[in-house]
Amino acid sequence: MTYSVDDQIEQAAAELREQGRRIMDFQAELDRRSTTVESKDRMVSATVNGSGRLTGLSIKGNRYRMMPPAELANLVLETVNAALDKASAETMAAAKALMPGSFGGDGMDADGNLDLEQLMKTAMEKINDPALRWLDTPGGGI
Repeated sequence: MTYSVDDQIEQAAAELREQGRRIMDFQAELDRRSTTVESKDRMVSATVNGSGRLTGLSIKGNRYRMMPPAELANLVLETVNAALDKASAETMAAAKALMPGSFGGDGMDADGNLDLEQLMKTAMEKINDPALRWLDTPGGGI
C-alpha cells in the first residue's frame, strides 16, 4: 500500500507532536527527580536533582570530628561524585527512551551513555537518506 505525500506529512507531524509531548514529560520528570547516595559508612549523604545540581549534603553523627580533614573531604567528594554519576546514569537511561525508533542504539556508547558525536552522525545520515529526497523537490517540502 502506498501513501500520498499528504499522508506522509500528516504522519510525520503526528510523530513530531508525540515526540514534543514526550520531551515535555521528560523535562517535568527531571524537575521532580532527586537522587541520594550515602557513603559506605553511612556518615555522608549527598542529594542531586534532575539537573545534576547538588541540593543536599549531610554528615551524620560526630565521627567526622576525629577524622583528618583530608579524609573527610575525600569522603564527601566520593559521595557527591557517586550521587552525580548515579543521577547521570538514571537520566541517560530515561533519555534513551526519547530517542526516535529510527535511531536505534546509535548515539549511545556501550555503557548506555550519550555519544553526541555518534548521535549527530546518525542524525545527518537520516537527513541525507535518499528516501527523503522528495522534500527537496519543488512543492515537496513542508
